[in-house]
Parts: sequence; structure tokens; C-alpha cells
Amino acid sequence: MKFSSPTEINVVLPYTRFARQDRKDESRVGVSAKAVARLISDYADRAMTVDLHVPQMQEYFDIPFDNLYSFPSLISYLRERHTEILDNLVVVSPDVGGGGRVKALVKRFGRVGISADFAIGDKTRGKPGEVDKINIIGEVSGRNCLILDDIIDSGNTIVKTAEGLRARGAKKVYAYGTHGLFTEGTDKFRVLDGFMASDTLKPKQGIEVVSLIPLFGEAVYRTVVGESLSDLFDGARGL
Repeated sequence: MKFSSPTEINVVLPYTRFARQDRKDESRVGVSAKAVARLISDYADRAMTVDLHVPQMQEYFDIPFDNLYSFPSLISYLRERHTEILDNLVVVSPDVGGGGRVKALVKRFGRVGISADFAIGDKTRGKPGEVDKINIIGEVSGRNCLILDDIIDSGNTIVKTAEGLRARGAKKVYAYGTHGLFTEGTDKFRVLDGFMASDTLKPKQGIEVVSLIPLFGEAVYRTVVGESLSDLFDGARGL
């Protein structure tokens, strides 16, 4: 493609692979996220993705790199399909690291007149990949809860968080994950009142799909014609 002398090469990454391998957490471990970024930067002029696992990963790219947010698309979907959960709502992060993501969604709910609070799950692991227990920090009794995460791998953390919310007296429990890997299938999510994921990866049976096609379509159009992407970051157009 590069040798065909294109005017510009733009890369669209609905799901950025290796985004969780963003740092050296032990000796002799490669930072795969940086390797991917350098590879793309060698031939592309610009790239974009959505709900990057670690926003700081944008600094690995040597080209303009846009990290879009799926929040506006999720809010529109909930207002159309699940108005029952928007009353007396609490947005829940399944771990402490996702606290900033949850607060950002609560703020965006406020922009469209939806009042919501947030809670955080503090999880303890017996060994990597297994969650022993999740303690819920925040008031959820008698309230509708939406668990929010960016990548759903096995889904065990989501299930444990849902069980913790039920134990604390939550009314309805829904969950949304942008990138659904579902490495252990989707049957376990029946404990939830509803589970949603975007279509950045192939949708799985039994999971509601929040389509991000309009979001990426608008972003690609604006990039091609040279318009600003700012509205897509703050959700002003309600995409």
C-alpha cells in the first residue's frame, strides 16, 4: 500500500490488540503495545481506535492517534432500549483501575440530564486470572447498577461484581464492555439482567450489541474532509 504512493494512509483499529501489554511488570518481558504502535507508525499517517485500555498508550505512536469514546453510543442505546435502568442509577467499576472511566461516564450522563452515582469494586485475586472476592465501595442498595469495563476477557470479574451487587441489595444489574473477547463463552452472564457489548469484535450470541459503526463512520468522514473530531470526544452530537 505504501509503495502504491497513496496520498495518505489512515488505520482504523476497532480493537487495539496487545493494549494490555503496555509496560514491563517483570524482568525480560516485552512491551507488545509499543511494538504494535511502532509498526503502524512506520507506514501510516494517522490512526484511530475506541476505548483504549490504557489511554497513555497513545504516546507510543509517532503519528496522530485518536482514541474515541463509546460512551455517547452507549448512552443513546440505553435511552432507546433500557430506560428502566436510568432511574436511580449507579455506574460500577469492577476494579479500582477503572474508576476514572466510570466517573467520565457519570459526567456524560449528567450532560444529557440523567442523574447517576458511581461505585467501585475492590477485588482480591488468589492467582492471576482468578477473582476470589469483590468488595463493593459505594451505596447500591435498592438501586439500578450498570457495570462498566473496556475489555471483557473471561468475564469472571463481571460475574463476581454482579454477585457482590446482589448481595448488597442492588435492584437490577446490567453490564457493558466495549471489547468482548468472551474467552469462556457467554452462558455465565445469565446472572445479569442484561449484558451489552459493542461490535468492535464479532458479536456473540445472547449479548446485546451497541453498534459503533456510526461513530467510526463519522470519525472517518471528518478525517477525510479535514473536520474537527472534538464533537465525537465530548458527545455533543449524541453519537
